[in-house]
Amino acid sequence: MNPEQNGSLTNGHLALQYFTNRHQFTKQFAEYLNDSPPPTKILFFHGDGGNGKSLLLKFLREKYCKQFLPTIWQQLKTQSHDELTTAIEKVEQYTPIPTALLDFGHNEQSRDHFYSLLMLRRHLGIAAKKLKYKFKFPHYDFACVWYLHQSGKSKEEIKTLFPPEEMELIGVIMDALAQSFWANLIRSIISTLTKYSGLHLGLAWQQLGLDKHWVEQIKAMNPDKALINQLPHWFAQDLNAIMQTDNAPSRIVLFFDTHDAFWGHEHNLPQESFFYRDEWLRQLLSDLELSTGIMVVIAGREEPRWANSPKFMISQEKIETQLVWPLSEADALIYLQNADISETDLQQALIQYASVKPNQVHPFFLSLCADVVLAAKQRGTTLNALDFATIPEMNLKSKELTNRLLRYVDKEIEYAIHALSACRTFNRELYFTLGDALHFNATPPTFEIITQFSFVWHSQSEESENGYRIHDLLRRLYHQQRNVTKTEAHGILEQHYRKQEKVAEAIYHSYYQNPARGIEEWNEVFITADNLRNETLCRTLQKIRNELVF
Repeated sequence: MNPEQNGSLTNGHLALQYFTNRHQFTKQFAEYLNDSPPPTKILFFHGDGGNGKSLLLKFLREKYCKQFLPTIWQQLKTQSHDELTTAIEKVEQYTPIPTALLDFGHNEQSRDHFYSLLMLRRHLGIAAKKLKYKFKFPHYDFACVWYLHQSGKSKEEIKTLFPPEEMELIGVIMDALAQSFWANLIRSIISTLTKYSGLHLGLAWQQLGLDKHWVEQIKAMNPDKALINQLPHWFAQDLNAIMQTDNAPSRIVLFFDTHDAFWGHEHNLPQESFFYRDEWLRQLLSDLELSTGIMVVIAGREEPRWANSPKFMISQEKIETQLVWPLSEADALIYLQNADISETDLQQALIQYASVKPNQVHPFFLSLCADVVLAAKQRGTTLNALDFATIPEMNLKSKELTNRLLRYVDKEIEYAIHALSACRTFNRELYFTLGDALHFNATPPTFEIITQFSFVWHSQSEESENGYRIHDLLRRLYHQQRNVTKTEAHGILEQHYRKQEKVAEAIYHSYYQNPARGIEEWNEVFITADNLRNETLCRTLQKIRNELVF
């Protein structure tokens, strides 16, 4: 099977090529980007799992982060939803907008406010450099470097966490920390900011309180109890300042996906515990000045309950919620045609199979149906409408479609998919580790094929920007099944993470071999970490707990 020919229908370039409808959301997004003055609401897409929210965010980010001249935009805005979608793609004169995307469903680090802000910082820095903007975060950078320094991180470790273009500023801060040389620290920081961003911006930071008094305040804070909780505020403060400089972009867009991952399987938490999970995100959003051109787009299964939060409350008037519904039959037909499935009876059979209600076609089921047909075709088998005549119950469709798909792939790929379903996230290195341990033929070509299926999504973390994860619907399905390969993979992964001294990850895989053993170790490690005031480990364990059923 040729990886080039077996591109996933919901991931990568083919996903965006086959993306269907959602014209209403596209027009609303374009209005947020181009209307003047900038809208000051958070755009929040919600809906059932598999309805295409994540793909919608990727589509908007990659295809529609464009700002047009006012005269061009006024002409575009008068068009209907579907006409606007086509017209925007044809306009050649536009200004690209810097963006950053965080997916809270990747791993526990993507929900931890320290590492999430670092990732957001890196992604914005990369986007700004690409578009020749200069984003500087002196308050946030200093506080972050100070926290890492107090946590025992080396200069080399700290450098890896920041964009390369920030190394001079980060170097100034780290040199002062290493030598305890504070007298001229602020002067050096302001000098560096002025050098790269101009005198106006350098003076602006001084007016925003970047002075000796502020540095002394940071040094006096308890790193794990006070300082770390202020990082979202300083990040927002710096970003607000960036957007008010003369050479700033007129818009930036912050995308946040899988908001529901903060709670995992826990749906009935006490109010205090419930709102604590995403408290740092609410703090960040509360402190951002959207009127400066900062645009926030979030996706999750449920509408946010932030108006009821006791701390960092965000009123409902500040949120624009949009329900992402299943595809219509007409849109599903366009999707299949774009995927080169043209036989009429087969199209209708696939649409009926993937439907959850009349004229409501589940995008994830439809993409799996298309994957089955195309995988069979690659093996020389032509499927027809009769192959999809028997439709299982709703809760069995994922299982049935996945089993059908695996019939048309090599046994090595089938074996690898079962093993990788045990991973919370995986990359090429972990794939080969599992291949060696479980004795299946792990090769670069098979890895490319696996990562192009519709249920495999690209994932980024601090450890790797080239990671992947199996779709949550499929991972839950595999967890419910007693599969020997998956169980063996959990054992290998447990030992792998114990060697790397990543105890929380090890406990996760211990749990899925023996729930009682995993729960017992989680409790023991958490109590010990709490007694030793190891708040970093405590936070990691709490986030792992979201994916366990106590």
